[in-house]
Amino acid sequence: MKKRILCYGDSNTYGYIPAGKGERYSLFVRWPKQLQIMLGDAYQIIEEGCSGRTTDLDSPGDEWRNGYSYLKTALYSHRPLDLVIILLGTNDMKEFFHRDETMIASAAGRLVKETVSFLAEKQGYRPEVLLISPPYLHDQAPVGIFGEEFSKGPVEVSHRLSSVFKQTAEETGALFLDAALYVEASVIDGVHFTPEEHGILAYQIRKIIDGLWNTEEINTDQKASVQDFITLCNTDYGEHTGFDPAYLPAVNVLREGALQKDQLLTDLYIRFLHALIHTAEKEEKNGYTEYVKNGYVLFRCPADMILSDDYIKQKTDDSDFVTVRRMIPEEVSELLFGKTE
Repeated sequence: MKKRILCYGDSNTYGYIPAGKGERYSLFVRWPKQLQIMLGDAYQIIEEGCSGRTTDLDSPGDEWRNGYSYLKTALYSHRPLDLVIILLGTNDMKEFFHRDETMIASAAGRLVKETVSFLAEKQGYRPEVLLISPPYLHDQAPVGIFGEEFSKGPVEVSHRLSSVFKQTAEETGALFLDAALYVEASVIDGVHFTPEEHGILAYQIRKIIDGLWNTEEINTDQKASVQDFITLCNTDYGEHTGFDPAYLPAVNVLREGALQKDQLLTDLYIRFLHALIHTAEKEEKNGYTEYVKNGYVLFRCPADMILSDDYIKQKTDDSDFVTVRRMIPEEVSELLFGKTE
């Protein structure tokens, strides 16, 4: 039987595009779908993200965004559930709510307790709960499009959330993930995730699930996510899905996780990069080369420079060098382009 996992969150679970005026990332960009791909067919991932959702607060004029009020409906609708992932708290930091980190963590704990007790009654067994502490608000949030809601005060609160969320998880028996260790809010609006961050978050959650259940025993198709990428490379972004920037953060997952351990993934990563480079358009602008696909700048570097980690590390702090996408690991860069002279 498949393990059923509910992802209960706000706009960063919904897939809100930074400063996108409510527009949503495509399915394959959003972290719940990426988590589904990583885990395979032995799991069923259920998205339950709502922009503006709070832990247990009524937003003025939008009371339906109260996460506690809707929680039982969501749980009952999607039961049976083996794991509930709760990623809320960002909207609680809005200036007009006047909440500090302790109050937000307490409200998150209330959600955990209600999830456990309600499902234990309605489905006959206790689910696991993963409580995720939200990433920090970006320092640019106060001057961004949501600056009136997320001023300097909320930014400071966001940096104090993880420790109290961790304590809440321990007190309620929930699993815990500090998203701020891995994920950053976009500089564009200071609140929402880029496609890369969706992939990184999915990977970190996947590691926790691996520890919770023996994925190798449960998953009947352990290489399902790998096969997805093999298909993508073989079709050259053709009939499979067309180009989708969601695959870039997923490739970063290979880099972050298994690149050093699994030769199959290493080979796959190289093939993917070949396909990426050969299908992207090169545009020369003011001494730089930009690799562009369907309007997305995949990465940007000085013209005629070999893309290597050494060069990238030296230049990432320089104002004249912009890394729009994460770059190529040194060992892969050598195979693709040769060693830097």
